[in-house]
Amino acid sequence: MSNKKDYIILLDNGHGENTPGKQSPDGSLKEYAYAREIVQRIYSSLKDLGYNPYILVPETNDISLSTRVKRAN
Repeated sequence: MSNKKDYIILLDNGHGENTPGKQSPDGSLKEYAYAREIVQRIYSSLKDLGYNPYILVPETNDISLSTRVKRAN
């Protein structure tokens, strides 16, 4: 049986702060901030359960898909 530490779980929080749009109509809620908050919660829960998660994009700015793929590989 595999150990939880044997699994690599990659979390990608999506758009960065410099993506136009991606916010509530009044601009008070930003998708990038909410997504990062949720990913951080998932990351913490997985660590607490004994898994080995990684956040692909810890930055708040946009990271290209090709860079995300390189990080994943």
